[in-house]
Amino acid sequence: AALRESEERYRALVEHAPEAIMVVDVDLGRFVDANAHAEKLFGVPRERLLTMGPLDFCSESQASGRDSSDLLEEEQRKVLEGETPVFDFTLVDAHGREVHCQTRLSRLPAADRRLIRMTTTDISELKMLQE
Repeated sequence: AALRESEERYRALVEHAPEAIMVVDVDLGRFVDANAHAEKLFGVPRERLLTMGPLDFCSESQASGRDSSDLLEEEQRKVLEGETPVFDFTLVDAHGREVHCQTRLSRLPAADRRLIRMTTTDISELKMLQE
């Protein structure tokens, strides 16, 4: 009962977080879990989201000129080496709208799997104000 209650508390924390939280399976290259805010950010239902990965929601290159896949690969490598990188990343939602995000990656414990928690916050409004 205590374990079930702990899992329910954890799920509630993740589901009601103000940022999009996804779990990426590095070897599959796709999301294996996502919270409700991720559905809202990407503009797709969770069932569809879990058939996709981060590269399905970005253009070929970032605003910095860097190749999106190279940037993601580098940041994932950092995570697998024990770092917790935070970086800006521009996503393109299901409606074709560019969304400027701050993304944080961290390694999740998992037997025989390379899982990364991807926490993403829409900072588009902040970027507009800065410009």
